Amino acid sequence: MAIRFLNNIDLTTNEIQNVSAQNLAANPAQGVSYAGQFIFNTTTSTFNYNTGTAWVSLDGSGDISGVTAGAGLDGGGTSGNVTVRVDYAGADNVILAAADGTALSLATTDKVLISDATDSDAKFVNLSQLSAAIGGGTVTSVGLAITGYTAGDALKITAASTPVTTTGTLAFEWDGESDQIVLGDGTLADRDEGTVTSVALAMPAAFSVAGSPITANGTFTVSGSGTTSQFIDGTGALQTISVGDVTSVLGGAGITVTNSTGPSPSVAVDYLGADNVILASADFTAKTVASTDRLFLSDTSASGDAGFINVSQLQSAIGGGTVTSVAATGANGLTVTGSPITTNGTLAFGISAGGIANDRLANSTISGVALGGTLKTLTATNTSLTFSGSYDGAVVRTVALNYAASGGFIDQATDSEGTALDVDSVIIAMEDGSTIAAKHLVGDLPYSNNSGTVTSVATPATGGLTGGTITTTGSLSLKNFAALSANALMKWDNTSNQLTNSSVTDDGSTVTIAGNLTVNGTTTTINSTTVSIEDNMMEYANGNDVAGGGANSVDIGFFGNYVISATNYFPTLFYDASSSATAASPKFRLGNATTKPTTTATIANVGTLIANIEGEITGNAATATKLATARTISLTGDGTWGVTFDGSANVTSGLTLATVNSNVGSFGSASSSLSATVNAKGLVTAMAAQTIAITSSQVTNFCAAVEACIGSSAFYAQNIGNASATSYTVSHNFGTRDVMVQVYDNASPYDTVTVEVQRTSTNALTLLTTLALASNGARVLVTKVA
Repeated sequence: MAIRFLNNIDLTTNEIQNVSAQNLAANPAQGVSYAGQFIFNTTTSTFNYNTGTAWVSLDGSGDISGVTAGAGLDGGGTSGNVTVRVDYAGADNVILAAADGTALSLATTDKVLISDATDSDAKFVNLSQLSAAIGGGTVTSVGLAITGYTAGDALKITAASTPVTTTGTLAFEWDGESDQIVLGDGTLADRDEGTVTSVALAMPAAFSVAGSPITANGTFTVSGSGTTSQFIDGTGALQTISVGDVTSVLGGAGITVTNSTGPSPSVAVDYLGADNVILASADFTAKTVASTDRLFLSDTSASGDAGFINVSQLQSAIGGGTVTSVAATGANGLTVTGSPITTNGTLAFGISAGGIANDRLANSTISGVALGGTLKTLTATNTSLTFSGSYDGAVVRTVALNYAASGGFIDQATDSEGTALDVDSVIIAMEDGSTIAAKHLVGDLPYSNNSGTVTSVATPATGGLTGGTITTTGSLSLKNFAALSANALMKWDNTSNQLTNSSVTDDGSTVTIAGNLTVNGTTTTINSTTVSIEDNMMEYANGNDVAGGGANSVDIGFFGNYVISATNYFPTLFYDASSSATAASPKFRLGNATTKPTTTATIANVGTLIANIEGEITGNAATATKLATARTISLTGDGTWGVTFDGSANVTSGLTLATVNSNVGSFGSASSSLSATVNAKGLVTAMAAQTIAITSSQVTNFCAAVEACIGSSAFYAQNIGNASATSYTVSHNFGTRDVMVQVYDNASPYDTVTVEVQRTSTNALTLLTTLALASNGARVLVTKVA
């Protein structure tokens, strides 16, 4: 039976080690369990805890380390309760973060978000519903013209397609050839293609690159350098995957969250109630709406994406009003024709000759041209541009990007050579079969997904490979491979640029070095259990000679390691350089060092040498066969003893004690005790018998009387428990806090239980439990110690 604790256990910051949760085949019923109960379910092999109303399983599958606000959202976090809100402010708000739909042709079934004034919920409506709500009209004529179009411009209008008076399509067509590109001013220019002579690839530290650079043709091989327990962060560095600590996800303004504290919370935009996504955003009802302001809508095309559109797009999608009168006037040299327009038409603006006064021109500056002067020939000040023609009032000057020579626009760009491009870097390219220049990502290049075709692989003369140049299929092999031996380690032959056999062989169990071995490191560690050395004379302190600049400053010897009573010792035998030894009398020391020797050693415990020694020994002997002169050893005083000893054999002699007590005999009996006199030296100088005087009343029921006396003054017992209280007072009246307390259950099997014991005074205890004990449910035993 488990030991029961009837009150909380406070470990005062100490650990519970080697502990296991209670193992149960099923979670206890909700009426039996309690909030905070924690068990291990052996059927599902999961930890489970009780919230007070339900059991929650911890199956270890959660891996949310943080919630990051994506496009159109703000908030998030990596710990605690995380809130995610719809972002209405700044350049990354929910509308601007959506897909760009400004180039779409809007359909009447496309959808936009509104806040329903009836029930305050956010809903979507079709664009066709806006016409009746904001008022519509009928467009009777739509015209389009490209002002200043001349031959050589990239884009022109099909004349028959404009104007559209009822329904129709405004048609554009390209005016160039497949080998031309479109310049920034809309004109066409011939495409000039360069020749790439070398392409190199550099990757962050998390990757390794082989095959770089490619100077003709070849293949980049990119491989990861991390492990399955790592991930690549935004800087390209490897980071160790760690379990997150997000405990819940809370919905902010315009966001609803389902299962916020569960393993898989679901976050959605809130379209209902007074806090829906529209009403929760900033109040712009007092603002003037511009044509470039944006609305959020649902695209009814095949993509079904949500995105933003400009307010100006609504007019063509839901129908426009009828123009009743549009007028324009010219001033300060401007002329207007076609004004007013009462149904349909075109307003044309022009500049009257000499009609702009000098005071108006004074507000602008044309470098190098005086007021009333004539524009002269433009001069190319940037070699990345080319110029043709001149301007003298009649001929138009042409400015184009320079694609040729060393001063081309690429050479004039910022020099970033040697800087690695990541897959999201942007480049300009013209797609095959198209005359349109477009931007692409470096990740779009074929080598990023291994889709390129190798046309030639060559083996350089210095690379250690042979096989020549392979243009279709073939094999590459190591140079000198026929001369390489089994089990031999390879070394590089720099003269022949190839691998060759070294003097080291490895047959899988034994490594053999055929030549000399030189180790230049500072530490050599050998973990072998058996070391066999053929050399009969081992050299220590190599280089500590005259030629090496050595001096008598380092100890020379060897040491080992062992442990006694959890203490490290280092048994050592060494030449002591610090002992002022001379060439004629070097000193060697043997014993234990308590710190690991380095260049010097210190003996803490002198060792014992067990050996036969020939020759002279200087000093005092700890042991000897015989003393040169026999010696007499004797004692005087309270005892006398004497013996002659020369060390050749063991000797014995009796000790005679001096008489200090003449009263000799047998003392003490069943009715008497001993009375002794002892001198300052602890010797008994007198001894006598003394009669024991105990009356019969004192002897009668002696054991029962002693037991009752001790029981009334040193032991106390009391039942506790009344089915309601959790604090119990026990008054033992011993007059001391030095008491031992034990509590046991008053019901079978009467096992010991643990409660909190407070020695509130010298005469009383306070016992505490977390739950009320039944009436007389436990019994308290109190024992006085002192």
